[in-house]
Amino acid sequence: MRNTNRHWLERQKITLDSLRLGVTCPTCRNCPLVWQERKWHCDGCEFTSRDAHEVTLQEYAVLFGNKLDTRVAYQLLGVKDKYVLYRLLEKSAPKSNVRGKRQIIENRDLLRAYFGRVYK
Repeated sequence: MRNTNRHWLERQKITLDSLRLGVTCPTCRNCPLVWQERKWHCDGCEFTSRDAHEVTLQEYAVLFGNKLDTRVAYQLLGVKDKYVLYRLLEKSAPKSNVRGKRQIIENRDLLRAYFGRVYK
């Protein structure tokens, strides 16, 4: 599937650096979540989740395509530890044939459910 959004984003000069990075809290939508004790935690509303990063990966795939550079994944998810990053990406973005690249598995139903809760 060809991602036509990429051309639009490039024309508008929208880059990864212009976005608010990190995993956003789905409850309060204000705070970035922090990874600690094998869960995502929100300091603002006390929300916790083990898989909140999956929505962030799906958003990235819609905006920039389903190929994810591992270096970008650190910034995107706000994770510093490579072992944590690899565990988080294991199911949602498995390794590709190219070193340092991941392939995000598309899950549009996850995005529909997420945005359905956000914009009720």
